[in-house]
Amino acid sequence: MPDSFIPMKMPNFHSRGRRAISPIVATVLIVAVTLVASVAIAGFVFGIFASQGNTAQVSVTATALKAADFLAAGQSTGFTCGSAA
Repeated sequence: MPDSFIPMKMPNFHSRGRRAISPIVATVLIVAVTLVASVAIAGFVFGIFASQGNTAQVSVTATALKAADFLAAGQSTGFTCGSAA
C-alpha cells in the first residue's frame, strides 16, 4: 500500500440505537398494502363502490310501421302485430 493511503472508517449505524424492522414484518406490511390497493382498484373497476342511481326506463306504446321498412332480398315480408290488452 502506498504511504499516502489512509483507510476511512465507515460509520457504525448500529451505534445510534436504530433498529430496522424484521423481514417478516416488512413482508406482511407489503402484502397488506397490496391487498388493500387491489380491493380498492377492483371496487372502482367493477363498480361495487358505485351507488345505484335512478335509471331511465323506456316503453313503446304504439308505433306505425311501413311495409317498405320490411324488404328482405327484394321480397316483401309480412308481420303480424298484436295489441296489448
